[in-house]
Amino acid sequence: MKILILTYYYPPCNSIASLRPYSWAKKWSELNHDITVVTRNWSSEDNNWEDFLNSSKTKELNIQNFKNYKLIQLPYKKKNTHQIST
Repeated sequence: MKILILTYYYPPCNSIASLRPYSWAKKWSELNHDITVVTRNWSSEDNNWEDFLNSSKTKELNIQNFKNYKLIQLPYKKKNTHQIST
């Protein structure tokens, strides 16, 4: 079965929220499913709330093929939609 996981949080993001989609990808790939994970491009230094909300440090698409699944990391650009216009 082909499974696509779309998630904002994924390792190396240092957040508890990244562990659930990671465990899904790991377990389902062990069951021989074709897994593709799409997430934002994280840096291993991203470890606090401000880092989670800021733009990605890397501005390039990153595709990694692991033994049992594919990881696609997309650049993320922060939008200031919460700010009041003057």
